[in-house]
Amino acid sequence: MVKMIPLLMLLTCFSVNAESSKTVLYEGQQFESLELKNKKVETRYREEEVDDTCTRQIPYTVNECGYETRYRTECRTVPGYQDCRTVQDRTCRNVTRYRRECRNVGGGQTCRTVPGRRQCRTLPNGTQRCRQLPSHRVCTDKPPRRECRDVPYTDRVCTTTPRRQCDWIPSRRVCEDVPYQEHVCRDVTRYRTEEYACRRTIQVPYQVVAKLFDGKIDVQFKESNLGVSKANLNFELDSEGKVSLKVEDLSENAALILGKKKVEAEDQGDTLAINALYKINFLDMNKILAPIKKQIGEFYLNETYLSFVMGKVLKPEGIKVSVNITRKDKTILSKTLEANEYKLRDHEGNTKLSLDLKQFDIDLRRREHSVTVDVEMKFNDLILNSPSPLLKNTRTVKIKAVKD
Repeated sequence: MVKMIPLLMLLTCFSVNAESSKTVLYEGQQFESLELKNKKVETRYREEEVDDTCTRQIPYTVNECGYETRYRTECRTVPGYQDCRTVQDRTCRNVTRYRRECRNVGGGQTCRTVPGRRQCRTLPNGTQRCRQLPSHRVCTDKPPRRECRDVPYTDRVCTTTPRRQCDWIPSRRVCEDVPYQEHVCRDVTRYRTEEYACRRTIQVPYQVVAKLFDGKIDVQFKESNLGVSKANLNFELDSEGKVSLKVEDLSENAALILGKKKVEAEDQGDTLAINALYKINFLDMNKILAPIKKQIGEFYLNETYLSFVMGKVLKPEGIKVSVNITRKDKTILSKTLEANEYKLRDHEGNTKLSLDLKQFDIDLRRREHSVTVDVEMKFNDLILNSPSPLLKNTRTVKIKAVKD
């Protein structure tokens, strides 16, 4: 117990002066410094012996009687008998049968030669003119005749004939175990529960400070918003030594709050010294998020070119653009664009994006297409606003590609 007194005094002093969280109100100042403290408390256990009542089982013997099932063997002679049954005898024989077979006989082409002859005819003037006709061959087709006859063949026919068969089963001796009840007495061991005084070891929880955390936090502010921003910044040092920040924007002109964080820690035995540096910048939210605040529109599509209009882009390197073009169920283009693949230009206070489709080697026909455009803001620094603003805008339109 003597060794625990300094630790308890340290814990008492620490709990009186320690603050694990602080809120800073930003109203245009350039710097802030604050200190936070916390501790890591662990629950440990020590063993202690305490008086207790224990139980044990004491054996004793009693004589108990009751009926038990026993078995005796009984035998008997079964006389012989005739075992009769019907059996089937199979008989097979050859039988001559007939099948009808038909074929075509004769027929075909018959030819004969017709001899030449002299043919004469009388002309109108009474003269007779004759010519010699040559011999020629004349053929006729004669259909075949159908001849049929019965052809014998041998078939195997089997039949079954029932008959009664009997076998003599000789007499035999049959034995079986027959149960019966018998009254039996015997000594049986029983147990009774007996209580007695004893001591038992228990685990007693206690808390110790495993680590003290001493945090020094410096904050540098940069004002890029129109007018003066205003915000509550709540810094917290948790029981694991982690520094966190939650920001509530109170500005009249809404601010996008970006931050960078650098933390260094030095272990000093019982204490972990933590030095944190925050660099916080307040931006005009409406201007910086203008590309996604305005609805994407004014789509134009032809066979080689796509364009659309979004909100004013102040920092081209701060946007990520994705385009998806489909026709029916076929995907024509699905791509997150690189900065060198499209062009941006001012358009009536907004920004127009132009995309040359020929660089992707795609074929757009003069038909209706579904075009989906995603514009997303990207930042290298952490966004500290709580809740965090939406950073993405999506628009899908049905549009017909016009002739180039």
